[in-house]
Amino acid sequence: MQFIFNIIKGAIIGIANVIPGVSGGTMAVSLGIYERLIHVLTHIRKEWKRNIGFLVAIVIGLAIGIIGFAQAVEFLLVNHALITALVFVGLVLGGIPLILKSLKDSLTAESKKLGVSHMLVFVVFCALVVVMALLNGKEGADVAEQIGIFDMVILFLVGGVASAAMVIPGVSGSMLMMIFGYYDTIITTINRFIESLLSFDIMAMLDCCKALVPFGIGVLVGIVAIAKLIDFLFKKFASQTFAAILGLIVASPGAILLKTKNEYGFEAELLPVIIGGILLVVCFVVTCWFGSRSSDEKKVEK
Repeated sequence: MQFIFNIIKGAIIGIANVIPGVSGGTMAVSLGIYERLIHVLTHIRKEWKRNIGFLVAIVIGLAIGIIGFAQAVEFLLVNHALITALVFVGLVLGGIPLILKSLKDSLTAESKKLGVSHMLVFVVFCALVVVMALLNGKEGADVAEQIGIFDMVILFLVGGVASAAMVIPGVSGSMLMMIFGYYDTIITTINRFIESLLSFDIMAMLDCCKALVPFGIGVLVGIVAIAKLIDFLFKKFASQTFAAILGLIVASPGAILLKTKNEYGFEAELLPVIIGGILLVVCFVVTCWFGSRSSDEKKVEK
């Protein structure tokens, strides 16, 4: 059953990574698996047998979320932008109780009280999310049908930078891709690959792979590299790191709404606000529940 729950969590993180302004890292924190995910990525060779089930479930979920929902998310954002944004706001806010508890526990373990350093990193990382949300990227850089070596290198670098942002809570990898001008290119290519797969058009699939393979390799490299840095911060500066993550999460709802409005447009009409508000509360409760389950799992492991 836990394997299924982890697939669901991975799928939610995958869907979040498709949405500009929504952070996959934030969703991992909200769902209570962020610390374990970072630990697994940085100790993958040493603890392979122990963590293989968890990692496989998350990867399966990510694939389902990114590939399976790319078209659905695009449809929802185009047709129901406000409701979709509020759903993700609820998912993000649901992680705040868990991160507050983690901050409190880290302060206790370090025999510290909340101080200036914690407040400073909280404010700085709140501001970081706001600045990211205010940046406007290009609509989508044109990538030639015949992708050359230079284009592949660029896609590799874009994947690396975007994936690093995906690991950091509050920073949206999709939003960075949009700023770089490659968001529409990747989403369109993923959707085209799915259509080619369903019609078994091998040549079209290979054309899509020219963009998706270097981008995917860049994503893997970026995730592992940034995970090692975050693992170091958890070991040396745990309470400050949790304070920074809290700042990223607190500022994320505003960033999500702002970026969604700028990119897809929506009016605050009564019915969408009511439906979105109800779904926000439901998603908040569901995320809190997932977080509490993960907290209980940590106690059992210890």
